[in-house]
Amino acid sequence: MGRGGAQPREAVGVRAEGAATVERVYSAEEQRPAAKNERDTAVAAAEKLRAAGLPVATVSVGSTPTAHAAEDLTGVTELRVGN
Repeated sequence: MGRGGAQPREAVGVRAEGAATVERVYSAEEQRPAAKNERDTAVAAAEKLRAAGLPVATVSVGSTPTAHAAEDLTGVTELRVGN
């Protein structure tokens, strides 16, 4: 999974701290919809984890282009502005 996270088969003994997303964006037209999708996806994942009784302290979104295009960060606790 790159810099953060773990595949389920690799997560034995791992304590989850939150939910994170990142979008690949290549054009200016994609930035706002991608930022919205990032937020919606991360917040929905956090809500599902919480509903299952798991604590979620961090809801993290962002990439260089989407962080600057985000209009609604409701439910997000961390905005990453760099790749």
